[in-house]
Amino acid sequence: MRKNTVSQRLNIAKGQVEALKRLIEDDTDCRKIIEQFSAADAALKSAIDCYLNDHLNHCLSELDDNTKRELERVTKTLIKNR
Repeated sequence: MRKNTVSQRLNIAKGQVEALKRLIEDDTDCRKIIEQFSAADAALKSAIDCYLNDHLNHCLSELDDNTKRELERVTKTLIKNR
């Protein structure tokens, strides 16, 4: 697993959330706050996608070919519809 990449993405999300908190505490314009909510959401989703992709690929590598193909299909559908 690319722990560094997941960790980096979580650090980005953390920074986005901290910035969001400051904006709210400073009673910043609502448009900037909504933009920051969107950025924080995107950063966290990116970290989740990275972790899921790496973790599931690792798990899949240990399975037989038929099971692997079926799980890959299900995994792609789950991630796509998340």
